[in-house]
Amino acid sequence: MSLQIDGLVYRYGTANEVLRGLNLDLTPGVTGLLGGNGAGKSTLIRLLATLLRPSSGAVRWRGRDVVARPETLRQVLGYLPQDFAAYPHLTALEFLQYVGALKRLPATQVRRQGNELLGELGLEPGRLLSSCSGGMRQRVGIAQALLGRPEVLILDEPTVGLDAEQRLKFKQLLAALPGTPVIVLSTHIVTDLEGTVDRVALLAAGQIAFHGPPLQLLSRLQGQLWIWRQAPDEELVSVAGPCITAQHGGQLEVRCLQATQPHRAARLMSPTLEDAYRLYAQQALTPRSAAHA
Repeated sequence: MSLQIDGLVYRYGTANEVLRGLNLDLTPGVTGLLGGNGAGKSTLIRLLATLLRPSSGAVRWRGRDVVARPETLRQVLGYLPQDFAAYPHLTALEFLQYVGALKRLPATQVRRQGNELLGELGLEPGRLLSSCSGGMRQRVGIAQALLGRPEVLILDEPTVGLDAEQRLKFKQLLAALPGTPVIVLSTHIVTDLEGTVDRVALLAAGQIAFHGPPLQLLSRLQGQLWIWRQAPDEELVSVAGPCITAQHGGQLEVRCLQATQPHRAARLMSPTLEDAYRLYAQQALTPRSAAHA
């Protein structure tokens, strides 16, 4: 059981190619989707949610063509868009009942499961959405995506607006989901993926630069990630690999990915998933360097 993406191309107009022959096999478990601005992440999410049609290529669910017959995926899909919005005059439970009716779920199942989900997310079923904070509405969005125990779950920036405790609860909810759903979690909060995802799909320039377990990605950076600090007015040394810089305590902190020591003060450090996201994607922008697990 998998969601297969083969040679996916998407163009805005005739010249702006956002996805460039993308290939990805999404299997049961949680896949964290990472990508910078312009990488094609939002377009890919909307294609998987059947909100867009590709310019070419195929998306298949259980071997069935989703592009030709989107209902084959929609009937088993849970989706939380980045710009989630709900009817303000409904209560939290009424909104879930509305979503349940759209999914053609039994009313008794929706009421029972809706109350359970809202309780787990710390929400009052009878509270009007118009009186909810942004974080509360986001939790309602998570609940509606989980309604009906979908076989495919696509979550676009699900933890935006949530505090640390609520983000932890969200991770626990994902870990406790029954069955073996295919879950795609797209986020810019990289720490939300740590300890949560089974695989990482790193999107760069419209293609998959890496797909595999997080530890495998981190191992590719091991022994190559250097860090040092220097005066802000000191000229940066010329380096072969990608670098990221940040102000830190009145100094410029530099992180660089390359095989040899780039600066006299540089020391090796153990990479984090954040480092991998920000540096490896810069290094793997061409099809020849793309790595698949």
